[in-house]
Amino acid sequence: MYTLQLCRRSEPVHTCTRPIRAVAMGGGAQYPYPKEVWSPAGGWWARPKNWKTNTVVVMGGVVALSYLVFRGTAHKEVRSTQPARWIPSMMYQQQFKDSK
Repeated sequence: MYTLQLCRRSEPVHTCTRPIRAVAMGGGAQYPYPKEVWSPAGGWWARPKNWKTNTVVVMGGVVALSYLVFRGTAHKEVRSTQPARWIPSMMYQQQFKDSK
């Protein structure tokens, strides 16, 4: 428990003598919970021991999926007119690789 002093606006701070008790923040202690409840997020107070490995696996999946989407869209991209200046998509677009 912490003790705070609250004063009225009309009172000077140095004359405030009314202590008020306040509870420390933090949500309280961990209470018993039903073990048969399953949650995809991990349930109550989830702290898996292999969180670093899980993070690497998920990030690898995100990178792989991003690569596949990029390659698929780059393969289907077609420009009807030649760009007036160099653009980054000219590095990987087959249309411009063949014209050189």
